[in-house]
Parts: sequence; structure tokens; C-alpha cells
Amino acid sequence: MGTMMNKFRALVIAIAAFAITYFIGFPIVCGETQRNYARLLAAWNSPAISLIELRDLSAIVSRESQNEDLQFVAKHLATTASLWSDLGYARLGDIKASSKIEYFGRAFLEGYVNPAINLKTIPLWWNAKRFEQTSVALDWRNKLMLGLRWATAASVAIAVFYLFGEKPKPQH
Repeated sequence: MGTMMNKFRALVIAIAAFAITYFIGFPIVCGETQRNYARLLAAWNSPAISLIELRDLSAIVSRESQNEDLQFVAKHLATTASLWSDLGYARLGDIKASSKIEYFGRAFLEGYVNPAINLKTIPLWWNAKRFEQTSVALDWRNKLMLGLRWATAASVAIAVFYLFGEKPKPQH
């Protein structure tokens, strides 16, 4: 009975060690790039978010980040959200629901009426290839860091389980 209680206690401590490592330890050690990328990714995957909120969040991530690649991607996304807002879209879901013909039609008409919109599109087109490459590299880094996060937390949990799960030594 004592051995079973020892194993249960060790399992509970190992689960706690996993949670602490996964949710607290690794994010602190991992740094701001991972947190800011996760914030940006969550916002850009939320169709209900307004384009103004999206633009502001992207601008904040761009300012707060120390990683040049993340700064570039966040600035590009802030400009994109601003352009979409200028074209009359309200939410990210509106862009995804619209057809390419509608989008290009709005861009053409607004660019004709307001030439400043055309000036916003120049850096977007100019940097499109760099944006694609940089965002793919950031996504790969994020997936690698997530794998490392799981591996680190699991390793700590296994080590703690074996450390606390040992049989008590018989006393003579």
C-alpha cells in the first residue's frame, strides 16, 4: 500500500512539475519572441477581430519585439490591416468572406479616389516575397519551440516522477 501511495504522490508531483515547466518556466526562458508571435498568430487567426484592433495589436508587437523578423512581419501585417480598413472592411472575417474580384475592385476604386491608398500598397507588394519567407521562418521557429517546450516539460516530469517515486529504503 505504501508503494502505491508513493507512486501516486510521485505522479501528482510530476504533473505539477510538468505544468509549472510548460506554463511558467519555459515561457520565461523562451523570451518575448515566442509570446509576441503567439499573440500575433492568435489575433490573425480570429475572424471576429476588428481590423482596427488587428492593426493596433500588430503595431504593438512590432514595437515590443526585439526580433527583427517578427518586427518586419508585424509591421507588414499592421499595414495590411490598415489598408483593408481603408477599403471599407470592418473585420478580418469580412476579408476572408469576400471574393478576390470584390477586393481588387474596392482597391482599384479607392486607389482612384484616394491615391494615398496606392502608396500603402507599394510596400506591401514590394515586400511580399520577403514577408512570405520571413513568416514561414517564424512559423517553423514557433513549431520548433513548441516541440522543445513539450519535450522539456515531459523530461522534467519524468525525472521528478522517478526521483519521488522510488521505493522507500528499508531501515535496519
